[in-house]
Amino acid sequence: MKKQLLLLVLFMGLFATSYAQDKKMFAGVNLDIASKKDVSSDFGISPKFGYWLSDNSAIVGRVGFASHTDKGATDVVTTAFSIGAQLRYGWHMGDHTFFYLAPGVNFGSVKNDTPNAKATTTFTVDLTPGVDYMLGDSWSINAEIGLLKFVSTSFDGNSNSDFTVHTNMDAISFGLWYHF
Repeated sequence: MKKQLLLLVLFMGLFATSYAQDKKMFAGVNLDIASKKDVSSDFGISPKFGYWLSDNSAIVGRVGFASHTDKGATDVVTTAFSIGAQLRYGWHMGDHTFFYLAPGVNFGSVKNDTPNAKATTTFTVDLTPGVDYMLGDSWSINAEIGLLKFVSTSFDGNSNSDFTVHTNMDAISFGLWYHF
């Protein structure tokens, strides 16, 4: 409950401030680290690069790498690689805050280290709302929550697709951006 209250206060603070955009490019990285003692551990890194097309739209490209280890008698390591892009379109609230909706596409490949394991490929189309808040002249923080997602998965000649709507805080991510 405290976590949700803190996030609510953070977003309310973002509403009350403003956003400034005088630089055309920005770069950042998302870092994911999680661990459950004697169960699993996760690591992910996703550098991103963006370019402002206009005052209200930007295009963002990303490359991602992730690793998940299931701990047990034999540690099984699953690795993933992905590449994607999104188009952010939104509106400014003053000089520091930019709210947006970002349709995006991603392509990924996932494989574990068990013998004779085959890779799984994924194609994702999503719609992500987000907010950018300028901390100073060149730095901003970013928060996104994955809202709508369509995923098509292919493994060993078989295909599967899934459509999800995220209405909880499990799909939120934060990033730090440098503007230049």
